[in-house]
Amino acid sequence: MKRYGFFPVLILTIAFGACIDPSGGRDDGNNIGQTGTQDGDTVKNPIFMDMADYDLGDMTDNTRGWANLLQEIQAAGKYVSLDLSGCAMVGTEFNGGANFAGRDKIVYMILPDRAETVVGINNSYSSIIQVSGMKVTTIDEDAFIKCESLKDIVFPRVETIGNDAFAGCTSLALTALPAWVDSIGENAFSGCTSLALTALPAGIISIGSETFYNCTNLEINSIPPGVTSIGSDAFSGCKNLTQIALPASLNSIGREAFFNCTKLTQVTCNAVTPPTLGTDAFDDSYSNLVIKVPVGTVGVYTNASGWKDYKDIISEI
Repeated sequence: MKRYGFFPVLILTIAFGACIDPSGGRDDGNNIGQTGTQDGDTVKNPIFMDMADYDLGDMTDNTRGWANLLQEIQAAGKYVSLDLSGCAMVGTEFNGGANFAGRDKIVYMILPDRAETVVGINNSYSSIIQVSGMKVTTIDEDAFIKCESLKDIVFPRVETIGNDAFAGCTSLALTALPAWVDSIGENAFSGCTSLALTALPAGIISIGSETFYNCTNLEINSIPPGVTSIGSDAFSGCKNLTQIALPASLNSIGREAFFNCTKLTQVTCNAVTPPTLGTDAFDDSYSNLVIKVPVGTVGVYTNASGWKDYKDIISEI
C-alpha cells in the first residue's frame, strides 16, 4: 500500500532508531546499522525512518508525496535519517530542490532505487552528512551546491558530475571518485577544502574551468591518460599538490590552471607537441618549480607561446 503520510512510522521508529554510519565513514548505502535509541533532538541522534513502499509521487508537487513527507518532518521538529530506497516516484529524477520546509532536518539519506539523476539537494539541506544512491548515474549541476555539512557520498555507478555539483561543500572528504566517472563539469568541486582525492578516474577526457579550484587538500600527482584539456583555474589554489604529471594526450592548459599551487615543485609534461598554455598557468608556484618535457623537445617548448615564460626552468625528462 502506498502512503502519503508518515507520522505513524515516526512514532514506531523512535524506540529503535538507527542511522547510516553516523561516524562519517563510508558504507555501501544499504548497510544501516542500529545504533541504540535515537531521540532526533540533535544531528548526532537522528531518528531512522524506513520509508519502504512510500510514494514520493511527482517530487515537484507541493500537495502530497515528497512535500507531505517534508512537512511532517518539519512539524515533528526532529532530525531524521531517511531510507527512501523502496519508495515509488514519478520518473527517475530525484529532485530535492522544491521549496518545502523540513529539508534542514535530514541528516542521512538513501535515495530511491528508481533514482538515476540527482538535482536540488542544495544548502537548504543544512544538516545533511551523507547521501547514497545505488542506481544514480548523473549528479546534475548545482545538485549539492554549498551543502557545507556534507561529508560523504555513495554513488558507485555515477558517470557524470555536472557544473557546480559540489561547489562549496567544505566538509566533503572523499579520497576517491567512482571509477565509472567520465565527465566532471566546471566548478564541480570548487571550494571543497576537505576533498582529499589521490587520483582522478581514468575515463575522464577533460577537466573544466575551476573544477578543483581552492581544493587545498587535493593530493593527486597525475592527470589521467586521455585528458585533452585542463580549463582555466582548474587546480588554482590547490596548495597540497607537490608534483603533477600531464599526459601525452594533452592539447591545452588554461589560464592560471595551476596558479598559487605553492608546494608544486615539478610538472612533467609528456606531450611531444607543447599544449597551448594560458597566461600565468604556473605563476605563484614559480620559485620552487621545475618543468620536465620529453627528450628532444626542450627547444620546442622554450620557444612556444606561454611556455617560453618558463624557459629557465624547463629541462628534459
